[in-house]
Amino acid sequence: AVMGASGSGKSTLLAVLSGRASYGHSSGTLLMSGRPAGNLRSIRRVFGFVPQDDVLHGELSVEENIAFHAALRLPLGTTLAEQRRHVRRVAKDLGLLEKMQSRVGTAERRGISGGQRKRVSIAMEMVSQPMLLFADEPTSGLDSTTSHEVVRSLCSAASRLGTTVLTVIHQPRFETLCLFDDLLLLAGGGYVVYAGPTEKVVSYFQEHLKVEFPPNSNPADALLDAIQPPAPYVEGTVAADVWSARSEWHSGVDVVRSRAHFRRTPIPFMEALLIHIDRSLLLTMRAYNTILVKQCLSVGAVGLLCSVITYNRVDQYFLQSGLASLLLMLLQGVAAQRVFGDDLGVTFREALVGMPLVSYFLAKDFAALSEVTLSAAVFTATYGAFSGAQQDFVAIISGSWAFVYTVTGLSYIWSITQSPGSAQMTCVVSAFVSFCVSGVYSPELPQLAALFDGRGWMVPALSPIRWLWGYMLTNEAKVLNKLTKQNGASAFKSKGYDLDKLTECQSSLLVSTDSSILTMKDAWIDNNGWVCSVSELLLLGVMFRFLAAVCLLMRVNSQSTGFSELFVHSAQSGGKLAGMLFTALMISFLLLCLFAEVWVFGILRLQGLFNVHFAL
Repeated sequence: AVMGASGSGKSTLLAVLSGRASYGHSSGTLLMSGRPAGNLRSIRRVFGFVPQDDVLHGELSVEENIAFHAALRLPLGTTLAEQRRHVRRVAKDLGLLEKMQSRVGTAERRGISGGQRKRVSIAMEMVSQPMLLFADEPTSGLDSTTSHEVVRSLCSAASRLGTTVLTVIHQPRFETLCLFDDLLLLAGGGYVVYAGPTEKVVSYFQEHLKVEFPPNSNPADALLDAIQPPAPYVEGTVAADVWSARSEWHSGVDVVRSRAHFRRTPIPFMEALLIHIDRSLLLTMRAYNTILVKQCLSVGAVGLLCSVITYNRVDQYFLQSGLASLLLMLLQGVAAQRVFGDDLGVTFREALVGMPLVSYFLAKDFAALSEVTLSAAVFTATYGAFSGAQQDFVAIISGSWAFVYTVTGLSYIWSITQSPGSAQMTCVVSAFVSFCVSGVYSPELPQLAALFDGRGWMVPALSPIRWLWGYMLTNEAKVLNKLTKQNGASAFKSKGYDLDKLTECQSSLLVSTDSSILTMKDAWIDNNGWVCSVSELLLLGVMFRFLAAVCLLMRVNSQSTGFSELFVHSAQSGGKLAGMLFTALMISFLLLCLFAEVWVFGILRLQGLFNVHFAL
């Protein structure tokens, strides 16, 4: 156990040892089985970490939380029956058998008690049979009795599994402290004033530091009072010098083992992917209330819009379809925040112990496709019923599905890179920016494409609303009668859509066979803004997901010591400069990837091989 005064560096010590310290500059020697090791990230698959906060899936039951960790982290070759036995045994050790089917609970829905949540958090790590377990204040926020029971359960499970536990504990009662074999006591400033058997700490302080332990008092309190103000106390430097002089107290024997002893083969990628998909789908189904509310809002908002802005002329359809796209982007963008935003704490926790991030990302995205499909279907039914549009439902649902898919990918980026509040604001702002550069209002598409010396086409090319709105206009124009086309030709052309060029747009849902040989910029300046397929939206959605995956990998790894060392976050001026340059290089690389892909969108409109090319 690690105990000490507030600010003495207890949690920082755990962060450095476990490879989570993404701040400051650390020095010293870390030995692993008697051999030097940079940090413990190289063996992270065989250690566990219990965070101070209860980072759990609140929508899952106690058993589900533990079972999914067992499936993902137990050694390769463990059968399903063995996994279930491990789950039951750990639950029994921690006194959770009677609560296995209970929901953990969220801020909106009450679940199990605080002490039980702590035990579930511990069980999620112990079920993987770790060789080393870090626990950062597992008793924080609990009363003395509950704290003692949690620690007793932890020690019992660790003893059975042969796990070494290193935990930070804050001013426990002495019976709780005595459950630990050894104690590391830190004074203010991080000075080590004792490191040895817990049962000898009182006699050491009495004999060598002349500390008195009043009768009927908690010795753990007396220990902390002795090394910190305002009570009469021993200076940290003095206590540390006394301790350093007592070499017989802290001598030990190094046990040298092969590094292979600390390696554990991870489960195959596809197996991990299927387990993550199973969990993600379950979480999606448990969030049915939120999904239902969003669909009701979609029906109400789109229905109200169509009743206020009726479609009698083509210019009215321009406004109606543009605002409908904006509403859909706002609703879906904000709702998609919870796909990754709600789970970032769990993601950090799981990545720390070596759980695969790529399979996690793909599984979360795959599970979100069910909600994408539902949202597109609800929008199609509502808009098709109330808008007065003449295009068929297949065109509306294909465009809306690709649009929601793209907006969801963009929302991933905001939710991964920002705090929940900032991500929602960014999502709303990005929806309005996308609307403003879509060509619905001034400036129109030809004017946008001509901006910045002909490079302005990149701006609307990144706008999901531009592609959905253009796709809806294209499909609506195809089914208009001759008289309506004649009356609306000037309105279409003013927006950058020349009806005379509509005949060049022959498309399926995904592939365009436009006979033009213009680049996207030239086509838009020439009033040929027709969107013949949803390939533009789908490709944009894939691009957003790629950037979101890169952001997830960078943000998760930024919480680790290794990434901190890579960025050279140190107090040295040269290190700071190198870190700043490296950070700028990474950001520049991401921006170059983004604009390179957009540039490819433009040149893919050229006539290509096999005479088949995508509209991007």
